[in-house]
Amino acid sequence: MMKYKALEIDESIGKEVFFNTFLLEAYETTLLIKSKEFILTIISQRRDLLPKSVRVSNEVFQNLRKALSYENPMDLTLCSKEKVALSIKGLSKDLRKAMEESRKVVGFYKNEQEEYYKTLEKKVWDFITEVKSGKVVNSYLGYGIGATPSMDDIIFGGMIMLYISGQQHVYSIIEKYVKENMDKTTQTSIYQFTNFFEEKLIPKVFKELIKKQTFQSTLKCLKHGHTSGLDVLYGMIIFHENFCDLGVVK
Repeated sequence: MMKYKALEIDESIGKEVFFNTFLLEAYETTLLIKSKEFILTIISQRRDLLPKSVRVSNEVFQNLRKALSYENPMDLTLCSKEKVALSIKGLSKDLRKAMEESRKVVGFYKNEQEEYYKTLEKKVWDFITEVKSGKVVNSYLGYGIGATPSMDDIIFGGMIMLYISGQQHVYSIIEKYVKENMDKTTQTSIYQFTNFFEEKLIPKVFKELIKKQTFQSTLKCLKHGHTSGLDVLYGMIIFHENFCDLGVVK
């Protein structure tokens, strides 16, 4: 049994001891692992807390990266005094102020990567058009860069917005599409969607944005992953404009 101290842990995990643990995917700041009972992530202190994750110091992260194996499971203990609630289950809120702050940030950073987002935006508008028609038929999941591809993050941001705004009908259309097509994307992205569908868990930075709705909390979202923070914010904005600000039937 290997034992490490953690900085904070998602309270939904509910335990600190993980048996028969092995590595599924490894990234610069994230380790996706599977224990005997469930899948979770270990993240370095360079990132904010994620759903079903344990945040550890950079030193502990590197030690775990070396110790964990893709083939040989090990027993692991991660102790943390700080437990954080990441669920937005049952939460309903007007996010107009948060979206006003986010537009300032997203517009600037999208212009910095104009060519990439020009291509991506066409995909986004095709997706929104299909959602408005009542059925998504083309392929969108897995499109773009990152452990959670850009299009996945945009859809994820949109689903957060739809859920918080009470747009149940539109939400159900997208949920059905994602559940039927998750085999087309990465394990990390599947993990993100599954945690949201089952327990309405979202990364800490986005829950803080929902609670505070400030420019500073918006800026902090950009530190989430490589482009994931920007993409999730973009998804929240575009879905707010198209489904939550226009009196769309719920």
